[in-house]
Amino acid sequence: MTEVQVIAIYCFCDDFLKSNGYKDWPNVKMTFAEIMLVYIVATRFFYGNIERARLTIKDKKKRNKKTRNKWIGLKNT
Repeated sequence: MTEVQVIAIYCFCDDFLKSNGYKDWPNVKMTFAEIMLVYIVATRFFYGNIERARLTIKDKKKRNKKTRNKWIGLKNT
């Protein structure tokens, strides 16, 4: 699973929801497109293990944040 594949799946899910007129509530912690992403990634790459897919995506987001902060000169949090 590459980062490009995850981004493409997320974009597809988000565009699909927008084209059907779906809007998330303003106080959600995780968008419906992100939920769809976790289920698709779990099915495609982790043999249906949702928890492992969720943790992998969460880890990738954390690593990307640290890398981005390094490039713009912020402390890693």
